[in-house]
Amino acid sequence: PAAMNHTEHTVSTLGSVVVGEPGRPVEDLEGELEKKIRLLEKERKNLRKETQSHHQHIDQGINTLQERIAELEQSLTDYSYPQGYKLSFPVRTNYMYGLVRRNIPEMYAFTACLWLKPAESGIGTPFSYAVPEQPNELVLLQGIHNPAELLINDK
Repeated sequence: PAAMNHTEHTVSTLGSVVVGEPGRPVEDLEGELEKKIRLLEKERKNLRKETQSHHQHIDQGINTLQERIAELEQSLTDYSYPQGYKLSFPVRTNYMYGLVRRNIPEMYAFTACLWLKPAESGIGTPFSYAVPEQPNELVLLQGIHNPAELLINDK
């Protein structure tokens, strides 16, 4: 007995496997650990397949939404925009921008349609229109604790 020879047996558990159990052959423990490892590897493989399936489902949903947006944009207007002048942002991000690299005839009006959902940190600058002479020709911005502001010609 341990009390008689002043030695202690350390017993710890790993899942349902008892390590350091007195009188149990090491080979049995190794076999159980190998079975447990195979089981965990199989579970990890199944989780990866499930994750890939979720990603495919999400990608299909995004593609369907983008197609629907394109259909709606096409059906909502009878006016045919000249090639290269219509900008559309079908994906919601905080870094997308459009840039027209063609000469635009003098404009007296244009339409910008935005849906904004402010966060606690504000919305920053969701819209900015610049011309060569004035980088802040038309700017919509909102800071953290400020109302939205519309700057025209930097004022």
